[in-house]
Amino acid sequence: MNQKSSILHEIIIAVLIAGCILLSQIVGTATVYDDSQGVDDSGCPTTDVTFEDLKAPGTTIGVLSSTHWGETALEQLPDAEIREFNSLADMYAALEAGQLDAAFGFIDERQTMARTHPDLAYITDVFATQNSGFAMPKTEEGRELCNEFNEYLTHIRLSGEYDRICAAWEDPDRQGDVMRDYNFTGENGVLQVTTGGLWTPMTFFIGDELTGEFIELMNGFCVEYGYKPEYNVTAFPAQITGLTTGAYDVAADSVSISEERLETLYVTDPLIINQCYLVVQRSSPLTEVPRGELFINNLKNSFIRTFVTENRYEILLSGLMTTLSLALLSGLIGTVLGAVICFLRTRKNKFIRAFASLYIRIFRALPVVVLLLVLNYVIFKGSGLSIFIVSAFTFAIEFSAYCAEIFRSGINAVPDGQKKAAAVLGLNNIKSFHKVVWPQALVHILPLYSGQFIATVKMTSIAGYISVIDLTKASDIIRSRTYEAFFPLLVTSVAYFLLCYAIISLLRIVEKKIEPSQRAVKADIKSVVESFTPNSSHTSMITEGGSYDSSKVLIHAEHLKKSFGSVTPISDVNCDIRAGEVISIIGPSGTGKSTLLNLISHLTEPDGGQLVFDGEERIGMVFQSFNLFPNMTVVENLMLGQTEILGRTREEACRRGMELLNMVGLTDKALEFPNNLSGGQQQRVAIIRALSMDPKIMLFDEPTSALDPAMTGEVLAVIRKLARSGMTMLIVTHEMRFARDVSTRIFFMNDGIIYEEGTPQQIFGAPTREKTRQFINSLLVFETKMTKHNTDMLSLMTQIEEFGYHHMIARGLINGMLTVAEELCINMILPDLGDDDELRLVFEYSESLGTISMETSFRTDDDDEAPEDSISLTLIKHVCPDITYKKDNGLGVIKGTITKK
Repeated sequence: MNQKSSILHEIIIAVLIAGCILLSQIVGTATVYDDSQGVDDSGCPTTDVTFEDLKAPGTTIGVLSSTHWGETALEQLPDAEIREFNSLADMYAALEAGQLDAAFGFIDERQTMARTHPDLAYITDVFATQNSGFAMPKTEEGRELCNEFNEYLTHIRLSGEYDRICAAWEDPDRQGDVMRDYNFTGENGVLQVTTGGLWTPMTFFIGDELTGEFIELMNGFCVEYGYKPEYNVTAFPAQITGLTTGAYDVAADSVSISEERLETLYVTDPLIINQCYLVVQRSSPLTEVPRGELFINNLKNSFIRTFVTENRYEILLSGLMTTLSLALLSGLIGTVLGAVICFLRTRKNKFIRAFASLYIRIFRALPVVVLLLVLNYVIFKGSGLSIFIVSAFTFAIEFSAYCAEIFRSGINAVPDGQKKAAAVLGLNNIKSFHKVVWPQALVHILPLYSGQFIATVKMTSIAGYISVIDLTKASDIIRSRTYEAFFPLLVTSVAYFLLCYAIISLLRIVEKKIEPSQRAVKADIKSVVESFTPNSSHTSMITEGGSYDSSKVLIHAEHLKKSFGSVTPISDVNCDIRAGEVISIIGPSGTGKSTLLNLISHLTEPDGGQLVFDGEERIGMVFQSFNLFPNMTVVENLMLGQTEILGRTREEACRRGMELLNMVGLTDKALEFPNNLSGGQQQRVAIIRALSMDPKIMLFDEPTSALDPAMTGEVLAVIRKLARSGMTMLIVTHEMRFARDVSTRIFFMNDGIIYEEGTPQQIFGAPTREKTRQFINSLLVFETKMTKHNTDMLSLMTQIEEFGYHHMIARGLINGMLTVAEELCINMILPDLGDDDELRLVFEYSESLGTISMETSFRTDDDDEAPEDSISLTLIKHVCPDITYKKDNGLGVIKGTITKK
């Protein structure tokens, strides 16, 4: 599925979901109530339910978290279950959904509730009263501020101003905002005032302007006493936290006066006496009618109340812009900070690494809302930073902790061999990272980064906790005015969906751009490749029998040493490497062969001794795992070192690359990516990539070990050609016949030193030291043991094949070994052995004779006859004509020589 069809598919799903929601509202029936019954004088619905009806065990009561109503409810309804909500809108929605049996409400909210929630009614008896005032911190400054406000409150009550303010705001017929204009001098400083903004008519929004009775009282006080207020709209728990930490000077909200509150805060004289009642689901419906008849009209009225009345759409637009800005700024800062932490996490200094690791662990484990409160009310308290910046920094920190690990995992996914290959070409760490590592890491990083970025975008919805009016907070503000959830939540959901969808789509485009297979070939490269025509001047870029001074020492090593922790692969290496020499380095695994090449190629530095080079000889290196750069085409692999190090133009480098590809018969692969090549083709490209840098010395680290036997020959042919050209080469290899044929000298390494060196004839034909002889002999011998019930025939055949290919044994001799193993061992001997008896099979290859000596031994009784099987024995004698059998002290031995080719 392409990207366009995928996008269309997602849009269709979203439309279908929205359609199902709307359909669920239209289909079915709606309850219509008789408004002439069960209403009070103001037309608000009442109910016959009493407090006694709610005393049954398990009754659930909803209360606002900013009040002490929970304690009041439990005093009168001790068996009730109390559930706290942050707003009346959420609480009434839960009541309508049947999640509550009753909910607290304010007397002055009845008309709004009746208009927006016709399915609810209130119990007429007042359930509780609560004295509330403004709160200040429990400090000396807070006490003085509280006293000043009490003085102001006494004054306006005596003058009648308080009654005027209350009457204006609490008038049921009030239209719009009745706030007067105030001019603040600020001569006595700025007051940080926190308020909820969700309670009409005390503290609420008209459009995107904060207003209300509490706000007017606070403004009047600030004018009277020379303060300038700065309002912060926060959830009630955050108000209390901000007061106790000193971030806010006043909480201009309904803070209940209780002994518990007075222990931690100063609370002013009562501003209001809240009469509280209980709301329940309305009973005694008049009739039920098809819902569709009411839906359109209700939808229209809901839309008007949500968006049109008091220009409420403005606060949604403002919240959307805040969310967008917050998400982008958080993402940008978090990405940069994550990159820095990732860099520190990879440093060698253990203290720096520990700091970065601790940073990641802390901020990945810490809840974001806790981090938001700590930074806003503790760390940046009094810093002068806006709450928007504090919020952005909070989400950036949380995002950076995840980004650091995403970046590190992506970089670690790039094999170390890629960095080594770049270093051998001469690229420094910065260029290596920019050109080789980062493009490959980005393929692994982007999918994880995309998911985490979207999670951070959605996480910004909690910014309203500390008074950032983002999209979610704007929705809460509107719901607090209308008590309706459908349109505010629908708009919020759609806005977040579109925002996240846009980000995902953008990142998908980026992912497509960085995917190597999707990347378009640059025009200049394509032009050179398509116009390239092989000719006689570059059919062979390597001239056989090239001139060189064989007496010239290119590399001198003296008492060279290298350790890795407790392991010392190089303990004391001494040698001279002369121009034109082809030196094969052989020896058991772990004896320092590859480490020696890494020291010579400057991939690692010695711990001791000297390594002296003649002049600035350039060194090329070919690795066993190819290490081609998968993010580049074949010809781009050949161009990289030329343009970055040798200073050639892109056109010159591309033309040189094509000439080298022509030399190894791969011009048709120039614009392919390495993953589309066979192993042999990749290794040939790796060789000519090294040659593209015009090296004087070539190093080969087991260049055929990762290849199938069928591909080994084509790579060895290129190396032989280099050897005949006079190229100085050091080759770590397990291909003994190749080493014997191509080398001028052999280094046998053991115990971290060059244990023995000499010509191929000397090392392979007449080694002078014991460990050398043992190694040479072990290379030409295949030995295995098998039992009746624990022998895997397929595995045995594979091991014999690998032994034959490893030593370049003729195919006919390999087939002979396979015949002996299958017909003699598997078919003839093993079936007659006891369950615990063991069969030993040995093949020994003689390069000089071109034959293989075979021997099997197994336990047998002296009176047993020689193994006979007409068909199997005939096959065995065909490849091993001199086969013999003898018994000696309970041991049967079969010997012979495989000569069939």
